[in-house]
Amino acid sequence: MYLHEALESKDGKFFPMIGIIKGRAFRTKKLQRFGYVKLTSNNDNILCKKGESFPSHEFHYWDSTDIGSDFTAEKASRSTKYACIHANETMYAGYPHLYFYGNINCAMNFVIKCESYWSKNGQNRTNKTS
Repeated sequence: MYLHEALESKDGKFFPMIGIIKGRAFRTKKLQRFGYVKLTSNNDNILCKKGESFPSHEFHYWDSTDIGSDFTAEKASRSTKYACIHANETMYAGYPHLYFYGNINCAMNFVIKCESYWSKNGQNRTNKTS
C-alpha cells in the first residue's frame, strides 16, 4: 500500500505515498478476495518465469484502484479468475500472501535476484561508507 500514489486514513483522508503504483489504497468494510488461490505468472519476474504458479491466500480489509495484472489468481473452490499483483525483475507487490513451500523455486529465485542485485549495486554503496 505504501507503494501507491495515496493511502486512505481511517477518517477517509488520502495521504501521498511513494507513487510507484499508480492508484490509491483504501480501506473497505468487509474482507476482499478472501480465500485460497493459485497464482500464475503472466510474465518473468523476481519470483518466477511466465506460466509458473504457486499457491497463495488472501484475507484483507484493504483494496486498491490498481491491484496489478502481472499474475492471474484462480480460486480453487470455483472458477473465479482475476488479475492481480505488480511484479517485475525487482519487485513483487500485491495482496496475496505467498506460500513459498508451494513452489520452493520461487523462494530460491527471490534469493538469487537479491544476491544479483546486491552484487551489482550493494557493494558500491557499502564501499562508499567504509
